[in-house]
Amino acid sequence: MKSVTVEEILLEYRRAKREVAIYTTELRSLEELTFIKITKYEPSGGVSLEQEERYWKWMNEKDELRMKLALAKRKVARVEKALEIISESHPHECNAMLLYHCHNKGISYIAHQIGYSRNVIKNKIKVGEEELIKLLKI
Repeated sequence: MKSVTVEEILLEYRRAKREVAIYTTELRSLEELTFIKITKYEPSGGVSLEQEERYWKWMNEKDELRMKLALAKRKVARVEKALEIISESHPHECNAMLLYHCHNKGISYIAHQIGYSRNVIKNKIKVGEEELIKLLKI
């Protein structure tokens, strides 16, 4: 079994958060459409399924979006709960790790923001990473 790095976990977390935002917006726009399920009859006696096909296509699209949204929310929720737990016992470590991995901030920037030396920040990031891995292995 391949070992997953904290960087990969947090990269997937960021991607899933973006997916949640996009899927939520797409689903909302589909739900705002007025759906009319009808069958259009042609004067010649034939039946045109154009409107009904469009209706079912939109319904299927909504179902697919709901499923994708649920999966993305699940990925986000798991990591957010782990980060919440870490921040209770190791607030600076969690903050440093998030700044480094999720917000692409450098060690010097984080050291300045949190008020520790570069070496201490490196250690805090490492501790945060170790805690995240431990929690996600549960």
